Amino acid sequence: MFGYLIKQASLRMMVLFFSLLYINFFNAQELKTDSNDFSLDFMDKIFRQKPDENFYEYNIGSWKTLIQDYKFDYPGLPDLAWKTRSTLEAFFLLYKLSSNNKSADFHIMLTDDLIKTRDDKRGIIAWNGRIYKCWSSGNRYNYGYYNLKDKRGKIIGIFEFKDAKIDQCYISLMKSKTYPNNFDIVINNLRNGKIFKLENTNLFNLEEDVKKIEWNSYVSNNIKNRVVNYVSKNYNINSKIELEEIQMERINSYYVPSIDVNAIHINSLINSYLILKERKELRKLKKYHKYIEESIEANTKLYLKENERECYFSYPKDAKTFMGGGIVYPFNKQFSYVAMLSRWYKITGDDFIYKIINKWKNYFLSKVEKSNHGLVWRYWDDPTSTITRYETQNYGSHDIKYLMTIYENCDIFSKGDIIKLTKAIKENLITCNPNKVRTKTAFDFKWSSDQLPNINYLALGGGWNDLFECYKWHVDINSLYWADRVAIIYYFKKISE
Repeated sequence: MFGYLIKQASLRMMVLFFSLLYINFFNAQELKTDSNDFSLDFMDKIFRQKPDENFYEYNIGSWKTLIQDYKFDYPGLPDLAWKTRSTLEAFFLLYKLSSNNKSADFHIMLTDDLIKTRDDKRGIIAWNGRIYKCWSSGNRYNYGYYNLKDKRGKIIGIFEFKDAKIDQCYISLMKSKTYPNNFDIVINNLRNGKIFKLENTNLFNLEEDVKKIEWNSYVSNNIKNRVVNYVSKNYNINSKIELEEIQMERINSYYVPSIDVNAIHINSLINSYLILKERKELRKLKKYHKYIEESIEANTKLYLKENERECYFSYPKDAKTFMGGGIVYPFNKQFSYVAMLSRWYKITGDDFIYKIINKWKNYFLSKVEKSNHGLVWRYWDDPTSTITRYETQNYGSHDIKYLMTIYENCDIFSKGDIIKLTKAIKENLITCNPNKVRTKTAFDFKWSSDQLPNINYLALGGGWNDLFECYKWHVDINSLYWADRVAIIYYFKKISE
């Protein structure tokens, strides 16, 4: 009965129907059908309740302290960008749906806090000793290090750990039970339960001995992808150095600005900029313009690689991150940054940004391949040759959302380009009827699962009516995070206009 009613509803009634479901979800005493009333009622309930800590994975005093309460580099906690992206976007979409000032106020309040977390505001020193007007990712995403000190606190050497997700790694150093002048090293990775041991070593042999630790990772640029290095400092064979025993001290992280993290944060700033522009708050608008411009300039200098015809974005050169830096970013990360640039280009008309987007389009199209299903592209122009799949359900959906953002904000991609680039997806991604939905999970369309396609595919709009019909039949509204519900309302309203 539920599926039948939705199928019969017009697109306008679909939006109203979802609105009623949202209000019921937040235990409203009175149902509102007017979109402005709905948005106001919805916002009131959001502000009155405490954020879901199971989703955000850290303790939050209130919505107003969402960013203030974030614990940077806390073990096991994802980057701030991944915890705030959907929330900030949802409040911006609510504003676009209803022009409700409360959601706009909330969005600006949070981006004001977000600006305060930029590296230059927090004093975060990057891997190369510089401070950037960017947002760096920390120990869940980059290489790590541990300074070995003597009893006086003097650094005598540095352990370096060339792996990702070392945020829950701890090191211990104990005197050897066998040889009194030697010591044992134990490294505990609490994330995966692995323990690495090195027994009976000493400062003279340590650089060579750590090479025996059997910890390898494809993100390491060491020979055979070894993870652990040790470099001596202020030590010679005649040195008389006493070491303190160490018990489960946490490995530190190098900080490296990340292209997708910065794209997410700058996008949020652009959304606040657009709100401020509509409100004619010129003084604050000027400040946001400055923050956005300097962030784009700093990030672009770090990542951009170009020639006369093409450009792409790569990890910063020689950075303490994936494969030692300088490696091309996966397409989903590049797409996110170029989409952000396209939005800023639409606002500013900056010719330099336009040229970057156009060159990047040439690079991207040179990587598109013909398959039996149509045009496809790999998840990555992968330097490791370990990840060559054509991704759809996860990263591919982000590519499509960002592709449509670029298309809507500048004339880089033509309508014909979009038709060709999305044809394979539209024809092969889903098999759907009122009783069942199957979604392919890789761009080679070999595997399927019983699930709806990612919500981001709704960005394709009215050009893919079958997808919207599929959502009408099969979406389980009560199982979705509230921000995803807002996104669905937005996309359905967009195709009805």
